[in-house]
Amino acid sequence: KLPAYMVPAAFIELDELPHTPNGKVDRNALLKLESVTAKVDAAEIVAPRTETERKVAAVWSEVLGVDQVSVNVNFFDLGGHSLLLAQVRSKLHDALAADLSIIELFQFPTVSQLAERVDAQRSSAAPAKPVERARSLLDSEDRKLEALTRSLSELRQELEAERAQALRVREESESVREAYQTRLAGLRVAREQALGAMKSELESAFREAREEIASVIRDLQRGSGGRVANRAQQRLRAARDKAERVERAHAEPASQPEIDWTSVEPGARLQVEGIPGEPVYVEGPDRRGRVVVRGGAARATVAAERVRRVLAALPRPTRRAPTIAAVERPVHEASSECDLRGLRVDEALDRADAHLQRLLGSGVRTVHFIHGHGTGALRSAIRVWLRDLDYVEQFEAAPRNLGGDGVTVAVLTY
Repeated sequence: KLPAYMVPAAFIELDELPHTPNGKVDRNALLKLESVTAKVDAAEIVAPRTETERKVAAVWSEVLGVDQVSVNVNFFDLGGHSLLLAQVRSKLHDALAADLSIIELFQFPTVSQLAERVDAQRSSAAPAKPVERARSLLDSEDRKLEALTRSLSELRQELEAERAQALRVREESESVREAYQTRLAGLRVAREQALGAMKSELESAFREAREEIASVIRDLQRGSGGRVANRAQQRLRAARDKAERVERAHAEPASQPEIDWTSVEPGARLQVEGIPGEPVYVEGPDRRGRVVVRGGAARATVAAERVRRVLAALPRPTRRAPTIAAVERPVHEASSECDLRGLRVDEALDRADAHLQRLLGSGVRTVHFIHGHGTGALRSAIRVWLRDLDYVEQFEAAPRNLGGDGVTVAVLTY
């Protein structure tokens, strides 16, 4: 036995199924067949009794496509289904101003039941009394006011929390500021102390230099002192460099001066940010704004902006620079060799200076400084150093058979 929802709503008796010219079942012809669902005899039809039932029955007749509708017959027994209920609901709203749901149409499937539901809905929708309407409006406004009050209270709590947080941040910033001011004052004191110590050391160095000069003068008056004079001259030059550094440190400008790299020659000592000590300038800057420096045996490429200042720019010559050229000529004087290969620039300069000090007064007129080709930094530093010595008459590159540009030949004068 089939359940009720599986029992067909209509039965149509046919002699044979309609077919198309191709011999298939003509479904369109089947859809056009007249439904015989819920055949009701004319004697069993109950006509609508009220105006609401008549309007509901008219809507059913229009939607179901039947002529007469009994008020006691089920909508689904007449061939109705859930899709047609949507049309019934829309037409009832237009005809009776009834706001019914699809569920209510399922619950009231006959004309009489549906008409009673429409009448009950109309009676419940009657306008309320003015006092009740006013009371309802006041209740609604009270609820809105309570909601606003709660919102204001929450906002006030959040504001108090933000204010407390701002006070804590202010106190912390004040403490940090005081600590910064204290540290800044300490740094100023340390700077003044360091400057004072440097000034004292500078004054001591000048006193020693004056004493050394006086000693040299006395030695010269006695007819000797070539080596002592050279040493005194070097110490005086070092004292002057130190004085310049102290003056630059004492009168430090507010902004970093721009360095004229065209006036900086290889071998000059630099102060570079991030590199300890005083690295030596080699070459640069290149197209990307980088310079090459050497600190000890290490060679580094740094941005030109990191170079704070040139501590001891090598001086420009005040006299005519000797010609540096590879000239093929024999060496007639006694000569000496000084091998500087594999040394840093500062080590090479110290060895060359010590070598010349040993040769003073020995009668040697020609010195061969062997520095090799390499990058040219050591060669440039040696020749700049020789250019500044008063007892070097001239210097030039060695002949090709003696090393060429990898050897500098200096001629001494006494």
